[in-house]
Amino acid sequence: MTGSTSNQNAGTGTESTPSNLNNADGWKGQSMQYRCECEFCKTGKATTHNDPSHDQSLYQKLDLSPAQDPALLQLTVFGGTTKCARIISKFLEEGEGFGRAYFENKKVVEVGSGTGLVGIVLGIIGANVVLTDQAPVLELLQENIEHNLNDPKFDREVCGKFDVHELYWGSSKVPEIVQNADVIIGSDLIFAKENIPLLLTTFETLCSPEKNTELIFAHIDRFSWEKSFFDGMTRNGFRIELIHTDVDIKIFRFIRISLPINE
Repeated sequence: MTGSTSNQNAGTGTESTPSNLNNADGWKGQSMQYRCECEFCKTGKATTHNDPSHDQSLYQKLDLSPAQDPALLQLTVFGGTTKCARIISKFLEEGEGFGRAYFENKKVVEVGSGTGLVGIVLGIIGANVVLTDQAPVLELLQENIEHNLNDPKFDREVCGKFDVHELYWGSSKVPEIVQNADVIIGSDLIFAKENIPLLLTTFETLCSPEKNTELIFAHIDRFSWEKSFFDGMTRNGFRIELIHTDVDIKIFRFIRISLPINE
């Protein structure tokens, strides 16, 4: 991903880097930019997002009021977040039928965790969560988890378990640690047309019709070709339900009810 934007959607604000953090590399006030596998980074031509729905400012905070504590808490996230991640985090924490009562002690796998905002929220409200992404992201992901859990305001006794594991999309064989989840979470994952078949394979592999695994997925419309993801999920035997809309962010529930339809 490339690009830098600033906004304060969904209770998160961009702030200057705290003075007590090491700034030896001179990154204060900058964005985390790196070359990934998207089409823009490969060719310089964008079929991916590079818009205000991504905030890559290095230091952000998100207000959180988990059931464990009536006081307003704040998560700190280094490395940027997406608008989808901020919206789905608040929805999973506060939305009707969700929150601690829904997630406590459930095994949750987050696909494409990025900097970890969504997975951290889920763990704080009681889920046993496995946060996954590509190898280069995992160190920052782990640091964000530890930074927040070491905050004395958080009661680790009522949090779920946290695991971080590498997961590359497209393989029909996945690590044991991400198998047999109760819930799969994804947010803003349809950012490159060429990745859609890989993402479809990953969700097909992780979601079993026998286990009735639920996939909760936040999405923002950008390109007409994104429809091919939803068509593919239907072909793979998923029932699709729109469960929440927040301006331009839609949150869907997918449940795999049958095997793929052979064409």
